[in-house]
Amino acid sequence: MLPAAAVALQGAQKGRSVMRIVVGSDHAGFPLKGTVLQLLKSWKHTIKDCGSFTPDPVDFPDIVALVAAEIKSGRADRGSWSAARASAPP
Repeated sequence: MLPAAAVALQGAQKGRSVMRIVVGSDHAGFPLKGTVLQLLKSWKHTIKDCGSFTPDPVDFPDIVALVAAEIKSGRADRGSWSAARASAPP
């Protein structure tokens, strides 16, 4: 079953052009990332995965920096990242 956001994106995708999308996640987002990548690829988007590549703990700011650099440089049109929340906001 796809997450609600993916279903909404699927409906919005009709009639859209192909995009270069960069994605990243921390270890907590790793299991879902595969599903999201598969969906984006099925829509014929070009995908770059900046990590994490395993469920092992990682320093997420390093991955965010890679995603942001791809967008800033123009090598990607859009980016997305997913991370576990370490603490609740005040």
